[in-house]
Amino acid sequence: MNRSRIAVGFHRVGLILAVPVAAIGAGLLIAGAAEAGDRSTLAAVGGVALAVAGALYATCWSVGWAVRGFMGEPEVEPTPASLGAAANPVLAPVAVEGPRWVKRAPPTGFRGWLLLPAFGTIVAPFFPAKAAIDLVEVVTQAKDRSHPVFLFVYGEIALNCAMIALSAWALVLMVQRDRRYPKVYIAALAATAALVTADALLAQALFGVAIDQETGRSMGRAIGAALIWIPYMRKSKRVAGTFSK
Repeated sequence: MNRSRIAVGFHRVGLILAVPVAAIGAGLLIAGAAEAGDRSTLAAVGGVALAVAGALYATCWSVGWAVRGFMGEPEVEPTPASLGAAANPVLAPVAVEGPRWVKRAPPTGFRGWLLLPAFGTIVAPFFPAKAAIDLVEVVTQAKDRSHPVFLFVYGEIALNCAMIALSAWALVLMVQRDRRYPKVYIAALAATAALVTADALLAQALFGVAIDQETGRSMGRAIGAALIWIPYMRKSKRVAGTFSK
C-alpha cells in the first residue's frame, strides 16, 4: 500500500469518527438551547462533543498529511529534452534545459484556503436545522395559528428544510471530490444570502418587524461569505484540481 492510500485511509477514518460525534453534539446543542435551566448542561455537552469531533478529524487529517500522501505529490510531464536523452545518450547534456518546459500538476487536496469552505460545508446543515426546529417549536406552542403570519412561518420552515437538503448534498459531493461540488456550494452560498435578506425585508414590509442588530449581522455574514467564496470557487486552481471526479 503506497503513502497516498494510507493517508486517504486516515482522512476517511477521521470523517467516519467525526461526523457522528458532530451530529450528536449539534443535536445536544440545539436541545440545550431550546430551554434554560437543566437543559443548559446539554448545550455544554453538545459544545464539547463538537470540539471533540473537530479534534478527531484534525488528528486524522494531520496523520495523513504526515505521510505526505493525502495531498499528493506534484506530477510533472516528461520534457522534450528528457525524452531525447532517454532515447539517445548523446543528447543527455540537453536534459539540463528540461525544467524550463516542466508543466506541474495543479495543487490538490484540502489545504490552504480550501480548508475554510470545507469546514463550512461540514457544519452548514446544522444552521438551517436549528432554525427549522425553532420555528416548529413556535408553531406548536401557539394557541391561535390562523394569523397570516403563520403562512410566512410555514414558508420559512419549508425553505430551511430545502437548505438542509442542499447543504447535505454539498457535503456528500465534497467528500466524494465530485466536480459538481463547487457549483452546488456556490448555489448554497447564493441561496443563503438571498433567503436571509429576503426574509428580513419581507418580515419588515408585511408585518412591521424591525431589522435588529442580530438580523443585520446575519445578513452581513451571508452576503460577505458569498462575495468572498463564490469568486474563490470559480477561480481557484486547487478547487479545480481537487474536485475533478
